[in-house]
Amino acid sequence: MKLQPDWLFWPQTQKLVKAFADSGKNDELRFVGGAVRDSLLGIKAEDVDVASTLPPQLIKTLLEKTGIRVIPTGIKHGTVTALIEGKNFEITTLRRDIFCDGRHAEVTWSTDWKEDAARRDFTINALYLAADGELYDYFSGVEDAQAGNVRFIGDARMRIKEDYLRILRFFRFYAYYGKGEINKEGMVACTELSSQIAILSGERIQNEMLKLLAAPAIFKTIELMQKAGVLEQVCGFKAVLRNPNFIVGNGIINLALLLISAEIVPERALSIIADRWRLSGELRKFLSMLIIYNPKISSASSIAQQKSLLRKLGAGNFAALVQLKQALEPEENYNAMLELVQNWQIPEMPVNGADLLKLGFKQGQELGKKLQELEKIWEESDYKLSKAELIKGFPNN
Repeated sequence: MKLQPDWLFWPQTQKLVKAFADSGKNDELRFVGGAVRDSLLGIKAEDVDVASTLPPQLIKTLLEKTGIRVIPTGIKHGTVTALIEGKNFEITTLRRDIFCDGRHAEVTWSTDWKEDAARRDFTINALYLAADGELYDYFSGVEDAQAGNVRFIGDARMRIKEDYLRILRFFRFYAYYGKGEINKEGMVACTELSSQIAILSGERIQNEMLKLLAAPAIFKTIELMQKAGVLEQVCGFKAVLRNPNFIVGNGIINLALLLISAEIVPERALSIIADRWRLSGELRKFLSMLIIYNPKISSASSIAQQKSLLRKLGAGNFAALVQLKQALEPEENYNAMLELVQNWQIPEMPVNGADLLKLGFKQGQELGKKLQELEKIWEESDYKLSKAELIKGFPNN
């Protein structure tokens, strides 16, 4: 079977192919994984990964001879990255596992394409494309991709025991590529081994879950994860799904929806997730803001209330809060609030502390209280009063 995706003809891709061909190694390179799978399904591919029968150090030497910059990103595990005119290509030597503990693997190099394919997770990810467009499919990955069947290669339990992150990857790939019912064997294996998620690092869980939460079929997938006992293992709490209208492509707000669906208070759920997933302080603060301000706005909020909160939170945070509310209350209309974010230029309070100091106020509580009073008057004027109007009648003015 032939496949001719656009990325195969990028100048950068052709430069990489030529480097191997000029060294007499044109048969030692094939493209693999996501770019091949997505191109088969008519989905635009951005990142292109490469597999090779050559050892990583030889790949590095071969490419550098042609002027291609190479970074040994994971050379211990057989991966180098070729930087070609703004495009990065991860090139990984074919591998054979010699030891796996569910988190880490020790590997040795291989020259057997089918053996390399057999150690991958799903059939749809074990597709290889040669430079001439010839597609190599060792485990019926083409058929599975077209049918939307996310299926482990070989025995599902064995594949999962090699790396327990594959439990989450199984649900993530179903959320993006699945059609119809989820693969039964995979579902059973994930259910039986769900407790092993506990050994995974928080960083790996976070990376996988935020991708999953941004997927198209997110609600159905979350329900399946809940049924398999996976969701509670990942989150550390039970969630009562209220059929929220998850936002396709926004994993962060969908995480907030999940936290609000927790059987425990959202603030506690956030604390558990933040520690378990090793969330950054910035992300934790953003999620906390969504949880705190969620009950403080509704579709019935007045324009004055909306503007006040918009000024307090900033445009980005306010827009995210409105998206969250719309997802929680799909029957309500929050379009006007989103339009307010786009069309209203947030004004700056015309009077500040320095102005009041010049008018004779002293630093301290009195000054702060007066600023708050003036800001309230300014808000009640719909932000129309000028500095002169606000301080009119003050001493020393």
